[in-house]
Formats: sequence, C-alpha cells, structure tokens
Amino acid sequence: MVLRGERSNGLFDQTVAIKLTRAGLTSLHQRERFLLERQFLARLDSPAIGHILDGGVWEGRPYLIMEYVDGSAITHYVAEHSLDLATRMQLFRDVCAAVQYAHRQLIVHADLKPSNIMVTRDGKVKLLDFGIARMVDEAEPAPSEPSDGPTSGTAGSARSITLTRAYAAPERRQGARPTIDGDTFSLGAILFELLTGQFHDASQAEPGAGDTWPLASSVGTANPAAAQSLTGDLDAIIAKAVSADPALRHPDVAALIADIDAWFAHRAVSARPLGWREATLRYAKRHRQPFSRRAGWQPCCCWLRRSAHGRRSGQSAPVRNRQHALKLPVLQHSTGCLTSMMSWPGIPVQKADPARISSRMRWVVS
Repeated sequence: MVLRGERSNGLFDQTVAIKLTRAGLTSLHQRERFLLERQFLARLDSPAIGHILDGGVWEGRPYLIMEYVDGSAITHYVAEHSLDLATRMQLFRDVCAAVQYAHRQLIVHADLKPSNIMVTRDGKVKLLDFGIARMVDEAEPAPSEPSDGPTSGTAGSARSITLTRAYAAPERRQGARPTIDGDTFSLGAILFELLTGQFHDASQAEPGAGDTWPLASSVGTANPAAAQSLTGDLDAIIAKAVSADPALRHPDVAALIADIDAWFAHRAVSARPLGWREATLRYAKRHRQPFSRRAGWQPCCCWLRRSAHGRRSGQSAPVRNRQHALKLPVLQHSTGCLTSMMSWPGIPVQKADPARISSRMRWVVS
C-alpha cells in the first residue's frame, strides 16, 4: 500500500509517499523483493523516475519513503488536457527515455502500465513502482499462474509473478522471466492507448488465437489524434512494438526512441520502409525552401501552367518544341537531384529506375 505522509519534525515541511508492505505479506521472498526494490531505486538517479528518500522497518513491516508525485496517470492526463498528437508523442518519448535509463543500469521494470507512469501538473513524466523489477541477467524462479493483483498465501504462491496481464508481453504471461523485450511490448501497448484513447487487452483473446492488435488508425478516436494522422508510421511503430514474436519487436528501447525521433523529423522509420515517392515528399517537407530552389519545383510548376496555357491557346508545334528545348536542361538537373537523393544512405527507399522517372517527367512537361 502507498500512503501520503507529512514531515513533522519542525525543521521543514515536506510531503512524501510512504510505501508499506501489507500486514499479511510476511514471507521471506516478498520481503526480499521489497528490499530489492529499495536497492533499485537507490541506483536510479533520473528526474523522470520517482526517487527514494529513506527506508526502514516499522513493526516488522519494511517501508520506503519516496518523493510525492502530485499528478495523474499518463492516460488520464492526456485525456483531461486534450493534448494534440505531437504533445502525446513527446510525453511518450520521455517515458521511453526513463525506461531506457533504467535498462542502462541493467534494471528491467517488468510492470509498465499507465498507472505506474505519472505526469505532474507541470507536464513532467515520473516512472514509479519497481516492485517486481529484475536485473537484466537475474534468473527467474519458475512461476505459477500470473495474476493482476498481489499474491499471498503459501511459500509456493508467494514466488508467483505479479503483473498486469493487459500490458504484459505474451511470453511474460506464459511465465518467462522479465526482459527488455517485455518492457518494449508494454511501451507499445501504452502508446496504443495514448493515441487512440482505447484500452485493448490482447490477453483476453480466444485460446489459440494469439495476440491480435488492431491498427491504431482503425480504432474510433474521440481525441485529437485523428485516424488519418495515425495511418502509416505510427501504425507501423505500434505494430512492431507489440509483435507477439520478440524477435520482430524493436531490439531495445533506444530503437523505439529512434523511430519516434524519425517520425518527428519526417524521416523514414525502421518499422516501415518508404517508396521513392513518399521519400521524395518527405524530403521536400523537411527542406521546404532549399528543396523548392535547388530541385526546381517552382520552375516545373510554372512550366506546367505555361504548357497548359499554350495548349489551350492553340500554339503551333514548332513554337512548343522551341519552348521544350529551353526547359530540357533545367529538367535534367531536377531529375538528377531526385535520383541522387534516392541513393542517400540512411533512407530505406525502394529501388526505382532513374530513366523511367526522367521519361515520366518529360511526358508531364510535354
């Protein structure tokens, strides 16, 4: 249980959160897990992770004193403030950065869910509850059937894993030990809920059906994250993160962050290779002014208007041919810019025939 406390020693005022073991949880294993959480929190020094202030034992029950987070769960926060898509994605990126920091300290959270991710009144993310966290290389005892709430009773059941099945990876629900892949899956499930406003519990699927996740863009949206904005990259990022096969997910949280940064920068994401047309449009979007000058889009548009006007006005073929001869050098320069851009490293575009592109552009202008 978590209680709110006030420092009352007369030196200064401070509000804290007190995490206290339940009176009935007296097994050796549960005490070890509680004390291990205290060690984990002492190692984590990040402004995005709730930090520990003190700890001890009261009437035989271990306790932790932590900073008090005045805020709300991340899903409630985005709904209450009607945040736009970009702000939601930035909040989620902050969450990923906090999880990545824990992974760098060789700590797997193992129970990521919206209620463990708070957002303060000033919009800062706080990652909480490392109660079932594990070291990356820590061996996991053989668990019994997982459950949504705390386990208690005999020594055998006390070693069972406590997790939230709706946000847990399929292998975790089947008893596998916590891994970085499992945290990545949970982050993908949280992102789905953040962008759609809908809770999805793949663990309730029919036996044998496997984990099925709808595309985020196909879910009815009652928030500013419109379905059209989710189509494409964000659909692919979520689908990759919540893949039932750990080998198909992002290899780590850093890769997930890289895809988010690519989405912000209008670049190709690893979850979805681009065709040459979309890669060209994205390059133009990233370099609006330079692209319009160097690649010659403005002259091309001007030529198209003039050509259309010439055809409408009934110009003779010799006159049009002389105009096309003047256009050809700059058109060749524009084609060269496009074909060289498609060969840049770091842009996974599909192969295209430069000669075919050139012929199509000649046909459009003529």
